[in-house]
Amino acid sequence: MKKRTILFLSVILALGCLCGCMSDSDNVVGNASDELLAETDDEQEDTWEDSEDDSEDDYEDDSEDTQEDDEDVPEDETEEWQEDEEDVATADDDKDYSNTFLQFTLEDLDHNSVSMKDLISPNKVTILNFWGTFCGPCINEMPELGKLERKYKDQGIEIIGVTGDLIDLNGNVDEGLIDDARDIVQQTGVTYPILIPTSEIMNYAQLEAYPTTFFVNADGELLTDPIVGSYSGSDWEQMIQEMLED
Repeated sequence: MKKRTILFLSVILALGCLCGCMSDSDNVVGNASDELLAETDDEQEDTWEDSEDDSEDDYEDDSEDTQEDDEDVPEDETEEWQEDEEDVATADDDKDYSNTFLQFTLEDLDHNSVSMKDLISPNKVTILNFWGTFCGPCINEMPELGKLERKYKDQGIEIIGVTGDLIDLNGNVDEGLIDDARDIVQQTGVTYPILIPTSEIMNYAQLEAYPTTFFVNADGELLTDPIVGSYSGSDWEQMIQEMLED
């Protein structure tokens, strides 16, 4: 009986030890697992923070590069544009207008100074019509010239009237004839510029009769020989169309 009791107690003690060991083992494993998870979380947080830092650095670098590109390109383009504009201006300044109608500065019927260069250069073809207040054929063709100027102005055609008899041989202006010229302009309805000549432009034109008409390009160069005499509206229009085709 005692042997059985002793054996029974031994079994109970053995089972108790076994249960205790398993409980301790579970605690150890649990603690190890918790520590491993904590380390993993820390590593993930560190990785996330590094990733954010890298992203911010990359964004700042890209932003700086973009700003540098934006600053560089327009500056270069602006400089090139300015250089081109300067080249064009220099080319215009270098042109010699001393032997063209562009060299002259005249006055309109109100004595305002008018540069022939400013009037002629913007046009493809300019028609310089020298006429006189005493000249019937000159006055008769002016209404037709006025119609053609308004019709073809948008295509680069301009007409300028120069009233040759408004000055005498010494270059003195006759105010009475200027009043006559104003009346004729009103009667004929022309809207193109009517100018008072100078002795210099009259000497340059070398007129033999009125009316005398010159076709010139934007540089003031003659496109044809001087045309002497008056013509019908249809004749003038045919000449204008031929000039536009060239």
